[in-house]
Amino acid sequence: GWEDLVKHGCVPEEARKLFDAALGGMKSVLVAGGNCSGKTTTMEVLANNLPAARRVVAVQGASDLALSHPAGLSLDAASDEEFVELLKNAERFLPDYLVVDSLEGVGVPEVVRAMRNGLAVIASCHASSALDALKRLEYMYLASKTAFGLDEIRSMLASGLGYVSYQERGADGKRRIVEFSRVDGYEDGRYILTPLLKYAGETGGFEVTPAGKAMLSKAGKGGR
Repeated sequence: GWEDLVKHGCVPEEARKLFDAALGGMKSVLVAGGNCSGKTTTMEVLANNLPAARRVVAVQGASDLALSHPAGLSLDAASDEEFVELLKNAERFLPDYLVVDSLEGVGVPEVVRAMRNGLAVIASCHASSALDALKRLEYMYLASKTAFGLDEIRSMLASGLGYVSYQERGADGKRRIVEFSRVDGYEDGRYILTPLLKYAGETGGFEVTPAGKAMLSKAGKGGR
């Protein structure tokens, strides 16, 4: 759980409050990272610590996410085609949160549609930075032979996604969330990402940014 992540230096204490505020506001979160960076562990912690009264539906293909949420339902796909079909039909189970681990080439249009329909989505993908994660989703969307152009896809991603978390495995072997940013839109051909939490490798410490502190303050007052 969160306690283990904090204990092992993966995240600071403030991270849980930031994620809780994000997901409590029914916003979608993209968990990105490289190989062996701990994405599935983060996904499990986020999904299993959602409010018990909320219904959680997880759709997964080749991943091994262990969903233990009291109101959770796990749907496992044996093929890419089945993965896409499960995503298309997931909303029939009336979830409050849709958990998708992981996006690796198919399913992006269905996930973006769910986000834009107002469903809170927690999804993961391979990436080398928070911005790279958004770029990878763009290209996976384009690869689906969609009728939408790149600019339209970027606008849909920016309006559907609330936050992007990026983690990596450091030279010391530790897995850390090194960036947690809010997606504040898309303008003039670029995404607007506002960092809330950062890890400074040179000092070995986490930093909650002014925007992150403002978010924590608002959450502490009962706001979202």
